[in-house]
Amino acid sequence: MIDNLISLVVDKGRLYWTEIIKPEWIDDEVNAGIWKKLVLLKREYGKLPSREGLVSFLDEREVDRLSSFSEIRDNDVSLVEKVLLDYVEDKMVQEMLEKGADVFSLKGSKGVWKVIEDVRRRLGYLSLFSEDGQYGSIFDKERIVERFLSREKKQNDGVYTMIPSLDKVIGGFRKGTLTVVMGVTSVGKTMFLVYLSSAALFQGNNVLFISLEDSKDTVEERFDMLWFGCDENLDESISKKKKYVGDIGSLFLCSEDLLSLDMLEKMVVSYLEKGVSVVVVDYGDLMVSGKTMRDDFSEMGAVFEGMMKIAKKYDLTMITATQASRESLGTLNVTLKQISRSFRKAQTAHYVLALSQTQEEEESGYIRIVVLKNKFGRRNITIPCFIDRERQYFREVF
Repeated sequence: MIDNLISLVVDKGRLYWTEIIKPEWIDDEVNAGIWKKLVLLKREYGKLPSREGLVSFLDEREVDRLSSFSEIRDNDVSLVEKVLLDYVEDKMVQEMLEKGADVFSLKGSKGVWKVIEDVRRRLGYLSLFSEDGQYGSIFDKERIVERFLSREKKQNDGVYTMIPSLDKVIGGFRKGTLTVVMGVTSVGKTMFLVYLSSAALFQGNNVLFISLEDSKDTVEERFDMLWFGCDENLDESISKKKKYVGDIGSLFLCSEDLLSLDMLEKMVVSYLEKGVSVVVVDYGDLMVSGKTMRDDFSEMGAVFEGMMKIAKKYDLTMITATQASRESLGTLNVTLKQISRSFRKAQTAHYVLALSQTQEEEESGYIRIVVLKNKFGRRNITIPCFIDRERQYFREVF
């Protein structure tokens, strides 16, 4: 690819590629070195020298490599640029997903706009030579993030957490699956469910969030703190931001004192008509099966198995939480054995994530997310994160 790229800018004068292709996207060290110098020359002088003139700016290895690159034919230029366009779009999608992890960590929605404006600027260069004008239609900045993230979502059909290392391990929560977040009291389970819901919304999913513990107003305050850095809708700017977030995905909040499996299924069916694809229950331990069970172990097992079946039946991403046993409090290594009340919860779930935190980590603002179960890939992976309890967000420690 790099030989065609260099021929495009040096031989064919397509200098706009120096504004689009980043040197760090090129794996080969020598090729990346050549491209970096071309980018710098274009920025410094506004043009590029011929192949002969370029030699004086390159080292010996780069000169040898350049001599092996042939000039592309005129009738192949269009085809080469179309291939490069696909390559650039794939790279931009990847960067969007990686940048998304930091969006919620910035005050207000500044992080969102920063990502949007960056991609919008770079797409502007692509639109200069896009024959079918496909990029011109997505400059509506309320939709640009949704378009790019939904493209990746269609490829994997998963809901990403916006925590890069966690997404690499899981690959996105798949449809038709149950995810269980495990942790001791007050470790941050509800906070993490709100964060995961927000990540799903940011990818264009409609989310049904059912709280069995907090009031609807309390849950809404949690979302407000994560999205806007405040717990009240005080002015017009907050309303505008809420409208923007609503354009990405619709959030439906419900608060129930009692929730059985039959009630949950009826709610799911009613919200399917509104396009809901992600259902979050805070939290599963407070549900009831609606059946007469012989003991608590069987009751909890039936509840979580029922949630899994509902997710599978309606092709939903179902996420809930459960208590960890007292033995896990303050421990460094959390295991599935420390799940409370019924081990059938772990047996039923497709993914089990544990939130773990020692006293020292809590005082320092750190928390660990441990992948205890992953039916589709690696497990027993620990991802250290920053946690801001006031702002309600998680961010990976890079």
